[in-house]
Amino acid sequence: MRKPTVTILTVSLVFNLVLSILLLNAHLEYSRTIELLSLKIRTLKEENENLRTIIFNLSQNYQRLVEENARLKEMVNTLLRQLPAYSTPEHGIELRDYDWIPIFGVYAVTRDMFSYELKGIMMKAYLKLSLGRNRIFIATTPKIGIELQASAEKA
Repeated sequence: MRKPTVTILTVSLVFNLVLSILLLNAHLEYSRTIELLSLKIRTLKEENENLRTIIFNLSQNYQRLVEENARLKEMVNTLLRQLPAYSTPEHGIELRDYDWIPIFGVYAVTRDMFSYELKGIMMKAYLKLSLGRNRIFIATTPKIGIELQASAEKA
């Protein structure tokens, strides 16, 4: 009777040992998986924070551009109200000379390979309107080195 009991205990011990090894292996795999998932979560949190910063910056830029657009619209409307009524000399109305008006120079600054930023400067120009053949001539004193003729014709 002693022999079957020892055999059963031995088989039970071996079976428990195999199950313990399998359980330890599963525990190690789950620990590695949890570690990898924790790393992925940290990476996603950093990415999320970077994207939030980008969205915040884009929102600020958008708001600034909306405000600038409103200012420019107001300026254009003011200039349009100040322009004289265009008519012919036979109606007795001549075009008048005007003082200084704002003009804008805009240029692109490359940030990196895929993005750029628009920058600009506002300048003042003396405008003189006279009757002619619908042509625009621009002369600057001193010479400013900016191609204004094509821009003015397109505008």
